[in-house]
Amino acid sequence: HSMKTSSFLSINRWLPITANYIRSQMDNWPLDQQQVLADQLVEPMPETPTVHFKNAFHPSLFNRIGRMVTSTKNDLFRAQKLSAVSSESKILISHFGNRGFADLGLPVNKHIVRFYGYDLHRLPFEDPEWLPKYNQLFISVHKLWVEGPSMKSELIKLGADSEKIRVLPLGTNLPKQLPIWRKKKNTFNILIAGTFKEKKGILDALFVVKRLLEKGENIKVHLVGNEINATSTDREYAAQISEVLKSDTLKQNVVLHGILPKQALQKVAELCQIGFLPSKWAKNRDCEGGYPVLFLDVMATGLPLLTTNHCDIPFIVTKECGWLVNEGDLNALETELMHIIYSDELTAKSEASYNQVKHHFTWDMLKPLYQDEIAL
Repeated sequence: HSMKTSSFLSINRWLPITANYIRSQMDNWPLDQQQVLADQLVEPMPETPTVHFKNAFHPSLFNRIGRMVTSTKNDLFRAQKLSAVSSESKILISHFGNRGFADLGLPVNKHIVRFYGYDLHRLPFEDPEWLPKYNQLFISVHKLWVEGPSMKSELIKLGADSEKIRVLPLGTNLPKQLPIWRKKKNTFNILIAGTFKEKKGILDALFVVKRLLEKGENIKVHLVGNEINATSTDREYAAQISEVLKSDTLKQNVVLHGILPKQALQKVAELCQIGFLPSKWAKNRDCEGGYPVLFLDVMATGLPLLTTNHCDIPFIVTKECGWLVNEGDLNALETELMHIIYSDELTAKSEASYNQVKHHFTWDMLKPLYQDEIAL
């Protein structure tokens, strides 16, 4: 860029542990600086950038690229912070549609809004007032970013102009160690992973595994996850998971890992032959929105996935590199899992899974796409 460009990230809260997909976008941002404008600071991490509170200043030990988080309830602060930065051009990325609406009219040259799940699939249905607000948003902003084609079609249904929508995938980085091509073993090891929320389909996966164990199959499950950002519905769902895990069949064959950071999750994934991640729509319309980045993180180790035709999951898990069934269909999931245990396609799917990430979803590949998108 010949001209001086400043870019800003706007979000309600910086940053819940469940929103690492936003952190990774920032860490892999194509410009050398992106400043954060947030109303609240939650769960600060040791590498959290410079934090400006209302009354105190805390310099960060790790102010690697001069980022800024502002914690205040005053909506004027974003306009003030943006105006205070002198540069020829300013780009604002609002994360979530409702945040994008709150950011309308800020003094920037380019305003981009990134949609996820809640803002797209639940908010306009729970509160119809958001439909006219979104129409105003769609007209006012320069671009709308989504993770995959399914999200794009949902935005068009809400009234967005397809010309403004850009499918811009979320990515991952390949592990330093070489992938392990999975092959048949006497004990079939399965990874089930995710927060204990209905949309993750963890109960579906456990019910199916329990059935196969009761039929005498030799299966071991590695369960990675727990309650995070739990609502009362989530707590109820987590209680059901705990109850199912008490059964003798599962108790003897499930290893509980709790929540793991990415590299530790990948180590567990390396012990498994497949990931069993049957995402689904929850009763309250909670869903994956696009797709969980966790899928890419484990596929990057060469782990093929048994998953569902849910939201944008088929955009990253194809028939070549995994197995897709209709969500919520326990019989189909059981049939497919049984087929996988005895099939000879594990190694081919494993290689294809790794290559799908390597050729389409690494941040190194995606950065130029982001660079093009934010060019003025």
